[in-house]
Amino acid sequence: MTKTELENLVKEGEGYNLEFKENVGKRFNVEVVAFANGIGGKVLVGVSDDGKIIGTDTSNNQRANIQNVISQIEPRINVKVEVVDNVIIVNVPEGEDKPYSSSDGYYLRVGAMCQKMNRDEIQDFLEENGKIQFDRMINKEAKYPEDFDETAYKNFLKLSNTTDILDKEELLVNLKCLEKVNNKYMFTNAGVIFFAKNPKRFLIQNYITCIAFKGNSRAYILDTLDCEKDIITNIEDALAFAKKHINLTYLINDEVMKENGNATRKEVLEIPESVIKEAIINRCMPSCIFTIWCKSNARNTR
Repeated sequence: MTKTELENLVKEGEGYNLEFKENVGKRFNVEVVAFANGIGGKVLVGVSDDGKIIGTDTSNNQRANIQNVISQIEPRINVKVEVVDNVIIVNVPEGEDKPYSSSDGYYLRVGAMCQKMNRDEIQDFLEENGKIQFDRMINKEAKYPEDFDETAYKNFLKLSNTTDILDKEELLVNLKCLEKVNNKYMFTNAGVIFFAKNPKRFLIQNYITCIAFKGNSRAYILDTLDCEKDIITNIEDALAFAKKHINLTYLINDEVMKENGNATRKEVLEIPESVIKEAIINRCMPSCIFTIWCKSNARNTR
């Protein structure tokens, strides 16, 4: 940057991506953090707030001091420092690993000011930048306990062999299904998927559609089922649908008699139940269409 370019830049005044600093003070790293969390910007050290070039120490020690201050930002960010006449220009790129924080917290650039983010703003920022896994995100539409499904919760406890010794809210927080925000419990997306009444209201992709076709084409539909409850019930219902529409044989032989101690027949599915269940689970997050191909018009079990 030339001296003329610097003077023209100063004439523009402070703004969304330009900050004036008379010296490297306590809030210097705050300005850098705010730019890194935004689209980047420039900090001009040696320029007063009213846009006068007053100059600053441009020695190697001063530049080393600037780099030292910036090194305290987490995560680390690389900036370019250049000197034009008696002004130090700190070029801050848009961060590739947002959000960035100083020792004083997380900041965003709002107009010509740096604004500290509160907890909710940090949460939103993390979500927008893909830093929080989908299931850990707070779902602001579902209300706890109004939308809580007690039946789904009891079914979960039974299937997981989990005792109810812990307080319900404490257990749900440990499972990352609830978060406590401002002394109020809120559903996460995981909580909605597992324990909300009619979860599709809050996550429209939370469903499984089962379709049984005749033959090897999709010309003839034999049966359909829409599963729109909690995820455990959805999986169980989809599994039952699949088992209903695949071949079933019965075995009675020496091996079965030895295993059971009598002549009780053994049911053998064309596709093992464990394989079907794994296929459904692998496809049902966050939504799926599960297809069964049947060989005849009749229910395909025998």
